[in-house]
Amino acid sequence: MVPLSEKTIRGRACVLGLSLLLAGCMGLDRRESVPVELPYERPLEPVVTFLAVGDTGSGDAAQLAVARAMAEKAERSGADFVLLLGDNFYPRGVESVSDPLWRSAFEDVYLGESLQIPFHAVLGNHDHFGDIEAQIRYGQGSSRWRMPGRWYTHSHSIGSSGGSAPEVQFFALDTNPIHYERSPATDQLSWLAGELGHSSARWKIAVGHHPARAGGRHRGSRGVRESLEPLLAERGVDLYLSGHSHQMALMSARDGLRQVIAGSGSSSRHTLWWPDAVFASRELGFLWVRVAADWLVVEFVDVDGNTRHVFGVEKPER
Repeated sequence: MVPLSEKTIRGRACVLGLSLLLAGCMGLDRRESVPVELPYERPLEPVVTFLAVGDTGSGDAAQLAVARAMAEKAERSGADFVLLLGDNFYPRGVESVSDPLWRSAFEDVYLGESLQIPFHAVLGNHDHFGDIEAQIRYGQGSSRWRMPGRWYTHSHSIGSSGGSAPEVQFFALDTNPIHYERSPATDQLSWLAGELGHSSARWKIAVGHHPARAGGRHRGSRGVRESLEPLLAERGVDLYLSGHSHQMALMSARDGLRQVIAGSGSSSRHTLWWPDAVFASRELGFLWVRVAADWLVVEFVDVDGNTRHVFGVEKPER
């Protein structure tokens, strides 16, 4: 797996000017990038598209602004589903399936027609203060909320050729016990190792709340760094998406694993640069991701709809 070339991105994903964009981002003040123009067309080959955002659950004006930007991006560019990266409800999760926070921090926030799609959620540390089983049960009566368990997996076909279509598989994790190094971390890691071991998906993407590495107030999780990160790299996971650190950031690849933070869904904090960072921004925002059979492209989009950074990954021809 190698970085996606400009030619490949332009030809396959129809994204223009990538190398110039990347050079501009790398040459700027390393604390933060600036808005860039990124013209594009919808790719002609089959893709899975999704949004990802974490630390959303405030129900305030900032979350509403990010939600509007997400709806506009999904309407303009497409999205099959959304990944919620934890801390879905502040400050202490939800108390039940009828908690008013379901309306004020979810149902009445993501109102755009383009966001009437599945939301696959994971648990954050603030969610653990409440009834985590309520977040699991809520999906039984919701047309959008998806959390069948504290950890789970879901797969999506790239294209429409039935069982022969390549897949992207997501491994949704509860990183709280891993972060705090408490039970049932061992059970979850054993489950994950088994799922990754027998997965035949073309792309493997892990989703959790705590990043292994980060700058700013949250410097990354030692538990995730020591227990989860090596497992993901060893088993060929392509991306690890997380929140918790209220920023958008991309880390340099380690053993083929790329780690992305999208934790500014309703608030942001001062972002410090750190050695592993390729890109970091304190702007409110989210990710828009396209996955094709042989490439994927990740865009960091701010609350005003500007693409702040973009990177691509290519897999060898099958």
